Amino acid sequence: MSKDVYLTLNPSPPPKWKVDHPGSTKNDPQGYPVVELAPSSGPHLVIFKLPGGHKFNDDSSIGPIWIDTQKPTSKVRHPDITDVKLFDNGKTLVILDKNSTKGELHYQLNIKNSHGSSDNLDPIIDNGGGTYPPPPGLAASPGTSSAPAAPCTSAMDFAGLAIALVIGLVVGFFVHRLFFK
Repeated sequence: MSKDVYLTLNPSPPPKWKVDHPGSTKNDPQGYPVVELAPSSGPHLVIFKLPGGHKFNDDSSIGPIWIDTQKPTSKVRHPDITDVKLFDNGKTLVILDKNSTKGELHYQLNIKNSHGSSDNLDPIIDNGGGTYPPPPGLAASPGTSSAPAAPCTSAMDFAGLAIALVIGLVVGFFVHRLFFK
């Protein structure tokens, strides 16, 4: 099951931003709090919130976030980031980090202020990796005991729930169109 990680971004005296992450608040780009995801802790929703007249960039040529293993200089998304969504009229950005690859992910948040000019900031997500164990029924990975692997019910439950939700939404849409014209 995924775990939520919250960060609140607040403008502070130019050209800095203050990043509030539980237990750590910094406004120095060299000292932004690192989001640390523990090894084998499952996927995580990382939620970014903006105040006032600021919004994440929704221009499809730029996007709200770039993320890779090195500081990104153009639009890119690391394979561990499987979903990026904007909510609250562009004031909330939610990403899904699979946390399957160990290592630092450098990201750039692309933000527009109320005057239309752009800002960006670039903290780090430190993936612990190893989220997805081998499929159920496989004996063992090389170098481990030969005991059967425990089933991965939480990852399967998450995927099953997502599939059921999509099917429910599609069926609900067609039922609404048929009976409530």
